[in-house]
Amino acid sequence: MTFPFSWWRRLAQDGASFGVLTRIFVESVERFYETRAARRGACGAVKSGAVTDVQRTSGDMRLNPHLHVVFLDGAYHEDGTELVWNELGDLRTGEVGQVLEHAVGRMLRTLRRHGHLEIEHDVEEDDEPEAVLCASAVSGREPRHTSSPRNGSAGSRRLLRARSRTTSRCALRSMASPCTQRRAPVRTI
Repeated sequence: MTFPFSWWRRLAQDGASFGVLTRIFVESVERFYETRAARRGACGAVKSGAVTDVQRTSGDMRLNPHLHVVFLDGAYHEDGTELVWNELGDLRTGEVGQVLEHAVGRMLRTLRRHGHLEIEHDVEEDDEPEAVLCASAVSGREPRHTSSPRNGSAGSRRLLRARSRTTSRCALRSMASPCTQRRAPVRTI
Protein backbone atom coordinates (compact mmCIF):
# COMPACT_ATOMS: atom_id res chain seq x y z
CA MET A 1 0.00 0.00 0.00
CA THR A 2 1.52 3.29 -1.07
CA PHE A 3 0.18 6.39 0.64
CA PRO A 4 -0.59 9.61 -1.25
CA PHE A 5 2.43 11.87 -1.65
CA SER A 6 0.72 14.69 0.24
CA TRP A 7 0.59 12.47 3.37
CA TRP A 8 4.29 11.51 3.38
CA ARG A 9 5.56 14.35 5.52
CA ARG A 10 2.87 13.80 8.14
CA LEU A 11 3.53 10.04 8.27
CA ALA A 12 7.29 10.58 8.51
CA GLN A 13 6.88 12.84 11.52
CA ASP A 14 4.01 11.08 13.27
CA GLY A 15 4.55 7.38 13.89
CA ALA A 16 1.25 7.06 15.75
CA SER A 17 -0.71 8.25 12.70
CA PHE A 18 1.28 5.88 10.48
CA GLY A 19 0.36 3.03 12.83
CA VAL A 20 -3.33 3.98 12.82
CA LEU A 21 -3.44 4.10 9.00
CA THR A 22 -1.66 0.74 8.82
CA ARG A 23 -4.23 -0.80 11.17
CA ILE A 24 -7.10 0.69 9.15
CA PHE A 25 -5.76 -0.78 5.90
CA VAL A 26 -5.19 -4.26 7.33
CA GLU A 27 -8.60 -4.28 9.07
CA SER A 28 -10.35 -3.20 5.86
CA VAL A 29 -8.84 -6.03 3.82
CA GLU A 30 -9.45 -8.60 6.57
CA ARG A 31 -13.07 -7.45 6.90
CA PHE A 32 -13.52 -8.03 3.15
CA TYR A 33 -12.10 -11.55 3.48
CA GLU A 34 -14.32 -12.32 6.47
CA THR A 35 -17.44 -10.97 4.76
CA ARG A 36 -16.73 -12.98 1.63
CA ALA A 37 -16.19 -16.16 3.68
CA ALA A 38 -19.48 -15.55 5.50
CA ARG A 39 -21.28 -15.16 2.15
CA ARG A 40 -19.83 -18.52 1.08
CA GLY A 41 -21.39 -20.27 4.04
CA ALA A 42 -18.94 -19.81 6.92
CA CYS A 43 -20.86 -19.36 10.15
CA GLY A 44 -19.81 -18.06 13.53
CA ALA A 45 -16.68 -16.03 14.11
CA VAL A 46 -14.70 -15.73 10.88
CA LYS A 47 -11.05 -14.66 11.12
CA SER A 48 -8.26 -14.04 8.66
CA GLY A 49 -4.67 -12.90 9.19
CA ALA A 50 -1.84 -10.82 7.81
CA VAL A 51 1.83 -9.96 8.25
CA THR A 52 2.74 -6.30 7.74
CA ASP A 53 6.12 -4.74 7.03
CA VAL A 54 6.21 -0.96 7.47
CA GLN A 55 8.76 0.86 5.31
CA ARG A 56 9.57 4.51 5.71
CA THR A 57 11.97 4.94 2.80
CA SER A 58 12.48 3.65 -0.71
CA GLY A 59 15.57 1.75 -1.83
CA ASP A 60 17.48 4.98 -2.45
CA MET A 61 16.72 6.13 1.13
CA ARG A 62 14.28 8.84 0.08
CA LEU A 63 11.21 9.32 2.18
CA ASN A 64 8.47 6.99 0.93
CA PRO A 65 6.25 5.61 3.72
CA HIS A 66 4.49 2.48 2.47
CA LEU A 67 3.37 -0.98 3.53
CA HIS A 68 4.16 -4.49 2.37
CA VAL A 69 1.37 -6.79 3.55
CA VAL A 70 0.91 -10.54 3.08
CA PHE A 71 -2.68 -11.62 3.70
CA LEU A 72 -4.01 -15.14 4.10
CA ASP A 73 -5.96 -16.03 0.97
CA GLY A 74 -9.13 -16.73 2.87
CA ALA A 75 -10.49 -16.99 6.38
CA TYR A 76 -10.96 -19.52 9.17
CA HIS A 77 -14.17 -20.22 11.04
CA GLU A 78 -15.10 -22.63 13.80
CA ASP A 79 -17.25 -25.62 12.97
CA GLY A 80 -17.93 -27.27 16.29
CA THR A 81 -14.51 -27.93 17.75
CA GLU A 82 -12.59 -27.70 14.48
CA LEU A 83 -11.25 -24.80 12.46
CA VAL A 84 -12.39 -24.82 8.84
CA TRP A 85 -10.51 -22.95 6.12
CA ASN A 86 -12.54 -20.98 3.56
CA GLU A 87 -10.46 -20.18 0.52
CA LEU A 88 -11.01 -16.71 -0.88
CA GLY A 89 -11.11 -17.75 -4.51
CA ASP A 90 -10.40 -15.54 -7.48
CA LEU A 91 -10.65 -11.80 -6.95
CA ARG A 92 -12.17 -9.45 -9.49
CA THR A 93 -10.50 -6.12 -10.17
CA GLY A 94 -13.66 -4.34 -9.03
CA GLU A 95 -13.49 -6.05 -5.63
CA VAL A 96 -9.89 -4.96 -5.12
CA GLY A 97 -10.89 -1.42 -6.06
CA GLN A 98 -13.80 -1.46 -3.61
CA VAL A 99 -11.57 -2.63 -0.76
CA LEU A 100 -9.00 0.09 -1.50
CA GLU A 101 -11.71 2.73 -1.83
CA HIS A 102 -13.19 1.68 1.52
CA ALA A 103 -9.75 1.69 3.22
CA VAL A 104 -8.77 5.10 1.85
CA GLY A 105 -12.17 6.52 2.83
CA ARG A 106 -11.67 5.32 6.41
CA MET A 107 -8.14 6.76 6.44
CA LEU A 108 -9.37 10.14 5.20
CA ARG A 109 -12.12 10.28 7.83
CA THR A 110 -9.60 9.43 10.56
CA LEU A 111 -7.10 12.06 9.39
CA ARG A 112 -9.84 14.70 9.13
CA ARG A 113 -11.24 13.84 12.56
CA HIS A 114 -7.79 14.32 14.12
CA GLY A 115 -7.13 17.54 12.16
CA HIS A 116 -4.25 16.11 10.13
CA LEU A 117 -5.52 17.15 6.70
CA GLU A 118 -5.30 20.89 7.16
CA ILE A 119 -3.61 22.81 4.38
CA GLU A 120 -0.02 23.27 5.45
CA HIS A 121 1.90 26.45 4.70
CA ASP A 122 4.98 26.42 2.54
CA VAL A 123 7.77 25.09 4.72
CA GLU A 124 10.39 26.84 2.61
CA GLU A 125 9.22 30.08 4.22
CA ASP A 126 9.27 28.52 7.67
CA ASP A 127 11.87 29.66 10.18
CA GLU A 128 12.23 26.10 11.47
CA PRO A 129 15.28 24.58 9.73
CA GLU A 130 14.19 21.02 10.48
CA ALA A 131 10.89 21.64 8.66
CA VAL A 132 12.87 22.80 5.61
CA LEU A 133 14.91 19.59 5.73
CA CYS A 134 11.73 17.52 6.04
CA ALA A 135 10.37 19.15 2.90
CA SER A 136 13.61 18.50 1.03
CA ALA A 137 13.54 14.84 2.11
CA VAL A 138 10.08 14.47 0.62
CA SER A 139 11.00 16.16 -2.65
CA GLY A 140 14.48 14.64 -2.88
CA ARG A 141 15.99 18.06 -3.65
CA GLU A 142 18.17 20.40 -1.68
CA PRO A 143 16.17 23.01 0.23
CA ARG A 144 15.88 26.37 -1.48
CA HIS A 145 17.48 29.19 0.42
CA THR A 146 18.57 32.61 -0.69
CA SER A 147 21.88 32.59 1.12
CA SER A 148 24.68 30.18 0.45
CA PRO A 149 26.23 28.33 3.41
CA ARG A 150 29.59 29.45 2.07
CA ASN A 151 28.87 33.14 2.54
CA GLY A 152 28.33 32.73 6.29
CA SER A 153 24.94 34.42 6.63
CA ALA A 154 22.94 33.77 9.81
CA GLY A 155 20.29 31.81 7.90
CA SER A 156 22.84 29.57 6.25
CA ARG A 157 24.68 28.93 9.55
CA ARG A 158 21.34 28.00 11.16
CA LEU A 159 20.61 25.62 8.27
CA LEU A 160 24.03 23.96 8.60
CA ARG A 161 23.56 23.52 12.38
CA ALA A 162 20.12 22.02 11.75
CA ARG A 163 21.59 19.61 9.21
CA SER A 164 24.23 18.35 11.64
CA ARG A 165 21.66 17.99 14.48
CA THR A 166 19.21 16.25 12.18
CA THR A 167 21.88 13.90 10.88
CA SER A 168 22.88 12.72 14.34
CA ARG A 169 19.24 12.40 15.48
CA CYS A 170 18.37 10.44 12.34
CA ALA A 171 21.26 8.07 12.89
CA LEU A 172 20.12 7.40 16.46
CA ARG A 173 16.47 6.96 15.43
CA SER A 174 17.33 4.54 12.67
CA MET A 175 18.99 2.24 15.22
CA ALA A 176 15.98 2.33 17.56
CA SER A 177 13.07 -0.05 17.34
CA PRO A 178 10.34 1.23 14.97
CA CYS A 179 7.79 0.62 17.73
CA THR A 180 9.46 3.15 20.03
CA GLN A 181 10.03 5.86 17.44
CA ARG A 182 7.87 8.94 17.69
CA ARG A 183 9.22 10.41 14.48
CA ALA A 184 10.77 8.61 11.56
CA PRO A 185 14.19 9.50 10.20
CA VAL A 186 13.71 12.22 7.65
CA ARG A 187 16.96 12.22 5.74
CA THR A 188 20.58 11.67 6.59
CA ILE A 189 22.72 14.33 4.96
